[in-house]
Amino acid sequence: MRQGATAPNALALPFTRLMTRAGVDLLPDWAKQQLGMTPLRPLQQALLQRAVGLAAKPVRWAVRQSSAQLARQRMAG
Repeated sequence: MRQGATAPNALALPFTRLMTRAGVDLLPDWAKQQLGMTPLRPLQQALLQRAVGLAAKPVRWAVRQSSAQLARQRMAG
């Protein structure tokens, strides 16, 4: 994992950092230690989860009518 990975453009940088941190937060503590990251405190973890929830809303909206979703609807009935 590259902690200094670049975003596709400057506007995507905050989203990229947020999703990267959220992904690391899902790892077990031993894996975080191997990456040199410390586990989040409970308040930090709650704020991160809230931020990811808010950031995911436009993504969910954007893929709501994706080709995969439309195909699932056709197959369901």
